[in-house]
Amino acid sequence: MPGTACKSTQLPHTVAMTSTTKKIAELAQTLPPEAQESLLHVAEHLAEPRSFYERLSSGQRADLATAIAEADRGGGVSPAELEARLQGVLAKPGA
Repeated sequence: MPGTACKSTQLPHTVAMTSTTKKIAELAQTLPPEAQESLLHVAEHLAEPRSFYERLSSGQRADLATAIAEADRGGGVSPAELEARLQGVLAKPGA
């Protein structure tokens, strides 16, 4: 709800507050209601447990599926070729 303050700034008793967390909570209480609401949304988003795969875009998922299919078919480069390519890249100045 835009424009409304957070209803509770208390954390469940199972959450231990570090000194940094306590400072953040104290600072949040000094913010205007709109800023508190925005901060709450950001914190909720950051706290969402999501897997690596879930964070991939649809294009990244398609690329991953293609790479897995290629590996399953035995495609791609050998470990020795990959090592040689990586060494070549790392040997270049500015790498």
